[in-house]
Amino acid sequence: MLISGAMSSPFAVASLFFVPEYWDPARLFDAIIGIEDIIFSFSNGGIVWMLSVWSLKNKLLIILKPYRIIVRSALCLLLWISTTYVFIFLGTGIMASVFLSLMLLELMLILLRYDLWIISLSGAIRFSLLYFIFIKVCFIIWPEFIAQWNTEKLWGITFMDIPIEEILWGVGFGAVWPLCLAYVLDVKIKVPPENISMATTQFSNPMA
Repeated sequence: MLISGAMSSPFAVASLFFVPEYWDPARLFDAIIGIEDIIFSFSNGGIVWMLSVWSLKNKLLIILKPYRIIVRSALCLLLWISTTYVFIFLGTGIMASVFLSLMLLELMLILLRYDLWIISLSGAIRFSLLYFIFIKVCFIIWPEFIAQWNTEKLWGITFMDIPIEEILWGVGFGAVWPLCLAYVLDVKIKVPPENISMATTQFSNPMA
C-alpha cells in the first residue's frame, strides 16, 4: 500500500490540466497543485491496491528490480500521457481523454499480463464502489459540493446526482492502476503446490 501510494502521489501534477478546465476546488492555500491533490493521489493509490489484492494478499510474490521498474514505469507513463494528449487534441475533453487513454493502457497491460486480470477486475469493482459511496456522502453532507466542478464543461449526465465523469474515473483508475503497478513490480500470483503437482501429472500423462 505504501509503495502504491508513493508511486501514485506524483500524479497530483495532473491538477495542472484539470484546474479550472474540469473543476476548481476550494483549497487551504492558493495553489494550482495543493496538499489536497497530493493526499488524494497518495490515498487513492494505497486504497485501490489494498482493495484489488485483498483476497490474494498471501498469494503474491513481488520482485523489486530497480531497472525493470524504471523501464516499465516509463513505458506506461509514456503511453498514458501521449494518448491523453492525442485525445485532448481531438477535442474530446480532459476527463474523456484521461478515461480513453486509461482504457488503452488497460488493453496493453492485459495483453502483456493476462494472468493478472483478477487484480484489475477487483480494483475496478471495489474501488469504484467505494469512491462512489464517498462522493455520494459528500453530496449528502454538502449539497453545494457540485459547485466545485465546472458544470459548463461536464457532459451533463449524472447518476444519483453524481457526474458520470467521476464514476467513470473511479472505474478506470480502479481497473488500471493496480494492474499497472503489478506489471511494473513484476508481481506473480503463487500457484499452490497441489496445483503444480496436478499440472505436472497431467503433462507427463496426457491420458490422465
